[in-house]
Amino acid sequence: MSAEPAQHIQKTFTDDSVFQDPFLVRQSTSQLLLISEESYLDGKRAIAAAVAKASREGRPIFFRVNLRLFVTVGAANGT
Repeated sequence: MSAEPAQHIQKTFTDDSVFQDPFLVRQSTSQLLLISEESYLDGKRAIAAAVAKASREGRPIFFRVNLRLFVTVGAANGT
């Protein structure tokens, strides 16, 4: 059995475009399913607050994504 890189995702979102990131949807990312709904919503509220603050201050805000997704590969004995 081995773990191999399957995908490397690098993106930068500006301002509220971060909410278009499909990885921000809780059901699309297994890691987000490991945390409570309350923690997930707290995180989304923190992002929204940061976007709102930057907008009030007249400046952009950037969210950088650097995800490495791995796949685990194995073979059954005899195959």
